[in-house]
Amino acid sequence: MLKQIAWNTFKNTGNINTFMELMEVDKAMKNAKNNEQIINKEVIKQEGKQKEWEL
Repeated sequence: MLKQIAWNTFKNTGNINTFMELMEVDKAMKNAKNNEQIINKEVIKQEGKQKEWEL
């Protein structure tokens, strides 16, 4: 979605900097989503390990 917004903004303004900034935002959002998934997987793994040791 941001990629399309970035492209349309570039076509309308001709400003490559705006396009590049929006592309960086898009990358950052994807990285944040991936990091969140990794963190969630680690939390699930840790919760599973804790349950093994409960008496």
